[in-house]
Amino acid sequence: MMKYVVNKDKQTVMAFLEGTQMDAVKMIAKELMRTGVPVDYYSNKLLMANKYSGTVTLRHGDTWDEEEGKRLAKEKCLANYHRGLEKRINKFYYDMAVAMSVLNKNSSGKECCPCECCNDCDHQ
Repeated sequence: MMKYVVNKDKQTVMAFLEGTQMDAVKMIAKELMRTGVPVDYYSNKLLMANKYSGTVTLRHGDTWDEEEGKRLAKEKCLANYHRGLEKRINKFYYDMAVAMSVLNKNSSGKECCPCECCNDCDHQ
């Protein structure tokens, strides 16, 4: 829920969201469940900041309007939040692309050699 702090003396309005740390993880899990992919993926890399904010200050010559200040502060706050969310979602896509690349290399029909004695053997 968006919260606001209004400081009429400094002529500033701050909007903030709290409790957002797990939002990217929840969004990814929801999308994977929707597609039927049974993946339980979690990484600290996906944790977002727990709080996002946006602050606006009245410019010299402007007229104080608390509601307009709240609207602009909310806009800034949400832009910061979505930038953080997009960064985590892109990290997830990158991690999945790397994992798929490794899986594709290992699915060439030859068993991987666990002893690393050579590059291509049917070691038992």
